[in-house]
Amino acid sequence: MTVSQHFETRTDDDGVVWITMDVVGSSVNIMTRAVTADLCGIIELLAQSPPAGLVLRSGKPRGFIFGADVNEFAEFQTPEEVASHIHPMFSISNTDIGKRNFIYFTGIISKWKFL
Repeated sequence: MTVSQHFETRTDDDGVVWITMDVVGSSVNIMTRAVTADLCGIIELLAQSPPAGLVLRSGKPRGFIFGADVNEFAEFQTPEEVASHIHPMFSISNTDIGKRNFIYFTGIISKWKFL
């Protein structure tokens, strides 16, 4: 079992990786820079040796991802800073994991697409 600050991962007997998202210090899961970095790191690591499947689920009692942390938006000064902030999420959708493995999201999620 691998544990990061906001995610816990485990692999079951069938080779399926289960990732549970539970953002520390928040009653809901929001995509802060730290959360995004954690998730990207996990996906990039899994892409090196793709599992049989992947389940991404919430450890919160209500909802899955409520969106970006809008408090961080005040820090952006240029369009390039915004692009730099959202680029990691787009890049993980283009990993081998995003293209060939089944990914199941439990709960509420808005605007997530694996190409």
